[in-house]
Amino acid sequence: IKNEISKYDKTNHIEYSYYSNDKIVSILVRISSTYSSPSTTFKTYNISVSTGKIMSDADVVKLKGMTDDSFFETVKRIYNAGIYYSNAEKASDFYINKNLERVSYNYVHPYVNKSGNLCFVSSVYGIPPTDQDYVRFDTSTLKALDN
Repeated sequence: IKNEISKYDKTNHIEYSYYSNDKIVSILVRISSTYSSPSTTFKTYNISVSTGKIMSDADVVKLKGMTDDSFFETVKRIYNAGIYYSNAEKASDFYINKNLERVSYNYVHPYVNKSGNLCFVSSVYGIPPTDQDYVRFDTSTLKALDN
């Protein structure tokens, strides 16, 4: 993890947060670039407490009692609602459809929050002023989490 994070240059602002339960330690890394055009990226790392190894996204979902299909159906329900921040207006159908096309582990990254709930961070379209941003949701409550 350290080697991957060290690839970012000094113009980036990096913040870490972590959550754990008896089976998983989830580390979220928020990388904010201030170089040329501002942007934010999230990286997630889920580590098995028993093995100390990084888990795949699918393994995290399975360990939390969901199948890939049920997890992605939950993501689709959230995307279909089109409310990506608690105080935001609904995204247009155009952006909702663009987000629905990207429901996969390439774009949706699960982790466990401090309450032990399965959450995810994802890049979505339809959020001004950049039209694309990262959002976080709790799959238990279907609510947006603060970034």
